[in-house]
Amino acid sequence: MRDQIAASVPATADQVHVNQILLYNADAAQQALSYLKSGWKFTDLAAQYDPVTKGELGWFPRGYLSDPAIETAAFALQPDQYSDVIQTQAGFIILYVVAREPAHLLSPDALLTLQEHAVQAWLVQQRNASKILFAP
Repeated sequence: MRDQIAASVPATADQVHVNQILLYNADAAQQALSYLKSGWKFTDLAAQYDPVTKGELGWFPRGYLSDPAIETAAFALQPDQYSDVIQTQAGFIILYVVAREPAHLLSPDALLTLQEHAVQAWLVQQRNASKILFAP
């Protein structure tokens, strides 16, 4: 049954391509946001804060990230828009949506994650629908 449920997950999904600026205190995040509002280019600023990845988060669908606040904010934005500061467990994040596609091919990891979510949802549904009888 698990394989049938996993196979029912489509290979494409509505996805966003996102960059981020991740900071560990609110004041620094607000300062970065003020730089953006004054005209700094997001990619230049992200590269200053993270020279290795330059803030690249990549493509992801709904239901992939562990922090729903990031996902909600990312899908509320249009391409070439950035978010306000978002407080998360990882720190303070500003998101920038590079692109959005309604049927972007899922990465292997994203597909596996969505398949696992589908199986878990099915299990919850089955548990909720079952009745347990106790013998005297």
